[in-house]
Amino acid sequence: MNFVSVILSVVACYHVTQAKVTVTKFENCDNNADYPIKMTFKLKQGGDGMQVLEEGSLSTKVPLGNDILDIADVSYKEDNGAYEHLITIKENLCDAVNKYMGEFMHDIQEAAGLERGKCPVPPGDYKIKDHTLDFQKFKFKKIPDGEFLVKVSLLDAKTNETLNCHNLEFTIEK
Repeated sequence: MNFVSVILSVVACYHVTQAKVTVTKFENCDNNADYPIKMTFKLKQGGDGMQVLEEGSLSTKVPLGNDILDIADVSYKEDNGAYEHLITIKENLCDAVNKYMGEFMHDIQEAAGLERGKCPVPPGDYKIKDHTLDFQKFKFKKIPDGEFLVKVSLLDAKTNETLNCHNLEFTIEK
């Protein structure tokens, strides 16, 4: 799973009230790239209608923290099917996680065997299995209903090397 980035992507997008968030697609920007940060995930629908991270993994050769720049380009799907750019969020990874995800990410960290709220995350291999994604715990909640596309790029803040890049599509419904 791309639980750091997937969540960082969805991080940028949530709804003010009790809403249903459904991740519909996740893919690397370049399938041939050998990113130092690798993420995979498999989602399923839970019996209660919430999405479950059936299997997720993160393998990182670098610490995930303040030395990584998180750039999330958020677009909204118009009635004609075209995506319209809404906003670009550009922050260091630790700040972005705390500012937008909060308890949502802390739950994911705990499920991966990490200390809640720890940032930076040390290099290593992390796995999650059968973790319910409670999008109600997202800290940032000011996005309307609709379909969204988010391109997330994680860059080395000093060299601008791309450490990971992926596209995430999801819907938000009341």
